[in-house]
Amino acid sequence: MSDEELSESLAAADADHASIDWRQSSERLQAADPELVHSLQVISAIGEARRARVVADQTRSARVLRGLSLAVATITIGKLALAAVGLIARWELVSSGEIPWASSLNVALFGLTGVLLMAGSTRDRRVQALGLLFLVIASAFAGPLLVALKGTGWSGLATTFTPLYGEAFLALALWQFVWLFPRVPKPRWARLIGKIFLVGSGALGLTLFAANAVLGLTTLPTAAALRIFDRTTSTVLYWPLLFAVAAPAIPYLIWKSRVETAANRLKITWFVASLGLALSPMLTAVLLTPFVPTLGSPEWRTSVGAILYIA
Repeated sequence: MSDEELSESLAAADADHASIDWRQSSERLQAADPELVHSLQVISAIGEARRARVVADQTRSARVLRGLSLAVATITIGKLALAAVGLIARWELVSSGEIPWASSLNVALFGLTGVLLMAGSTRDRRVQALGLLFLVIASAFAGPLLVALKGTGWSGLATTFTPLYGEAFLALALWQFVWLFPRVPKPRWARLIGKIFLVGSGALGLTLFAANAVLGLTTLPTAAALRIFDRTTSTVLYWPLLFAVAAPAIPYLIWKSRVETAANRLKITWFVASLGLALSPMLTAVLLTPFVPTLGSPEWRTSVGAILYIA
């Protein structure tokens, strides 16, 4: 190999972020330009150090995200298990219409699908993230079934789990799936924006979850200040905040797809179209309810629920 070819080979390896064994190549490098070799060694060392920091940062972030996801999944599965008990034990209330049928159906469909996705794919993080999203959605409909357990032997557990709202992490679950699907983004700008929303949605989820847990499980005088985050009141900040953080996930996924392969862009297009058709009616109702309180009144709730479920 000529000196010029050797220099080009080293430069290409540096540009591709490939690892170079400078000691093993020392004999071959004697004939190369010493200044060029020294410059390439400096660039390679800087690149190695930077890549090591990035890998370490990704590992820490992944551990934190995995731990938080596991905690959310545990809480939602526990709540959905109690909801299943309520569905079976108080079936007469479901069949009579005292417990909204849409709630029971959503708990069963989303909950079962979420459990199967998470249990059936221990290696594919994308499938597990989608399973967590389904569990969180199912948890949002579990309330009436837990209320039905009051006065039974499950009353204590139902009272404890009722204000533990796993759906507070809806934005986090959606952003986690978007981050992983179809693969983790490589461009720096995409990684930066994705991480900002992952951290923001995680912080928002913890805030909403903790605020409602304090409101539902304690009688602290300071709890009144947290009522702006009350999940049970449709005219406060809980749902608008949650969907405001979750909504940019879909445009981000479309934006991220610009650097994907044609096959992956097709997958993203199908996913976005399906998700948009499925969630748009529900998002519209949730965002309008704080400004149109009639939509949340008991006489309208059943009709609105039926329309949303059909849509």
